[in-house]
Amino acid sequence: VKTPPAAVETLIAKLSTENFKGKASAAADIAMREVSLVDDQRQFFKSQVGLPHPWDKSRQTPLSHSFCQWVVSSDEELVVSDAREHAILRTNGAISDLGVVAYAGVPLSAATGETIGSFCAIDCKPRDWNSEQLATLRDLGQVVNACSAFNQLRLGGRQPGTDTAWFLGTTRVTARGFVGAARLLGRHGANPEVRAT
Repeated sequence: VKTPPAAVETLIAKLSTENFKGKASAAADIAMREVSLVDDQRQFFKSQVGLPHPWDKSRQTPLSHSFCQWVVSSDEELVVSDAREHAILRTNGAISDLGVVAYAGVPLSAATGETIGSFCAIDCKPRDWNSEQLATLRDLGQVVNACSAFNQLRLGGRQPGTDTAWFLGTTRVTARGFVGAARLLGRHGANPEVRAT
């Protein structure tokens, strides 16, 4: 899990800034965006934009500071307007130490279908997430899944001929990513101002 930040996933996190602005949203200042992978002891940020110091350098938090763990354990998206009032999350360390108040996260899956993390948007103040923002988050999550699956294929993590189910799963996830990207382009159009840095 501990690898350099992924360029494509970081670009997607940066693109989410533009896409979350959306025509229907007056508040364009989403504080943080993360591609978070969760194991039994921590969450690791494969990429992130806006995470405060020192978390931005360590690129991980214990589960005591993780909202994403709930996305993984439930295999469902989690949308919270004000975590300080949420029955389960109000004692989470991310509120006091990272300033997390509003959270919207969607599951990220391995090619096998197992939920391994979350693509999420976070704000430091209460926020009512609108339907366009949530649709954008879902589509960007599919694109992140596709990038990971494509990288597994490209890097030859497994030989396709030896594991047909894995190969088909990876291909299916990649195809869903293309569908998510197409929906994003349909909703927001291409923005020539947003480029990889």
